[in-house]
Amino acid sequence: MMPSKSFSLANLLNGGLAERILAILLERGGYRVTRLGIEELFDEVKYLDREQYLALGLPEQLRTIPDLLVADPGVTWAKLIEVKFRRCFDKKTANQLFVTLTDQRKYWPQSYAVIIVRDPFMPGAKYHQDYIRVIPPDETELLISGPRGIDIPGNDRDSMGLLWRDRVLVLLGRNQSVNLVVKGEPKRREFLEQIRQDLASGMAMVDLDTGAASSRRRLISDILKACGTPADVPKDEDLAVLHDRLTDLPGTILCLRHFDRVAARDYGKDFYSALKYLVMDSRKLVLLLESRAPYTSLLPADNTLTKLQAQLVELKGR
Repeated sequence: MMPSKSFSLANLLNGGLAERILAILLERGGYRVTRLGIEELFDEVKYLDREQYLALGLPEQLRTIPDLLVADPGVTWAKLIEVKFRRCFDKKTANQLFVTLTDQRKYWPQSYAVIIVRDPFMPGAKYHQDYIRVIPPDETELLISGPRGIDIPGNDRDSMGLLWRDRVLVLLGRNQSVNLVVKGEPKRREFLEQIRQDLASGMAMVDLDTGAASSRRRLISDILKACGTPADVPKDEDLAVLHDRLTDLPGTILCLRHFDRVAARDYGKDFYSALKYLVMDSRKLVLLLESRAPYTSLLPADNTLTKLQAQLVELKGR
C-alpha cells in the first residue's frame, strides 16, 4: 500500500487498525494471513514525509503492493487484499477510492479491496459486516458510476449503501446466475426494471405471485411468452417444449420474481433439473431469482437447482 499524502499519526493508526481488524476476522475464520504493504516491509517509511518518501525512488509495484496476502486453510488459493479505512462512504470518498484503486490495479490487477468505515453503510447497523465492503478486481468502476442506468445521488447514504449490493449487472453480464435476496422494503420492482432496461440483451421476467404460475404448465407457458418465443405447451411435453424453445435462442436471462413461492408449490423435480441443465450444461439460460430468503433454503436439499451456485446479492431497504 502506498502511504497517503499525509503521514500523520492518526492516518497510520486508523489504517493499521483497519488492517488488524480484518486480519483478526479472517484468522478467526481459519484463513492464513500474511501482512504485506510497503509500511510493513519497510518500517522506516512511516517516519518520512511525502517528499522524502518519493525521493527514495521505489518502483511503483513496491509502492502499491496490497496490504495482505490471504489463503484458505488448505492453502489451495491465495488472494491479495488492499485495506482502506474511511470515516464514512459518500460520493467524494467513492471518487477518491476509484482513483487510488485504479492506480494500484495497474500493477496488481487481481487484487481485492476491503473498505472499512467508521459510520456504517446502512442505518441501524448491528454486525461487523455492516461496516465492511469488498471491491472485487474487475469492479472498480462501480465506485463512481454504479451499474449503468441507476442514478446514485451524491449524498444519499441509502443509495450508496445499495451500490455495494447491486453487483447484479456485472454478474449477469458474465453469465452468472444471481439470487437477489430482499431485506426490508426497497423499491425492488423499480430496481429490476432498471436492470432489464440496462441489459443489452434484455431480460425476461415472470412473477410467481400470479395465479397462473401456480401450475407448472402455465408457468412454462409464461416463461416462453416472456422470452419472446410463445408456444403451445402440451401437458405431457411441457419440459421438452421448454428445453427446445430456449435451446433455439442464442441465450436468455430470466428473472423469476417472488421465488419464495416455490416452497409451497409442486413443480416437480424434473422442472428444476431442466432449469439446471439449461443454466449449467447447455449454458442457454441465466437466472435472476428474487426472494426474501436464500434460494437454497426454499428447496429440498436434494433438489438439483441447489447446485446452481447462484451469487447472492442483498437488496436492502428501510
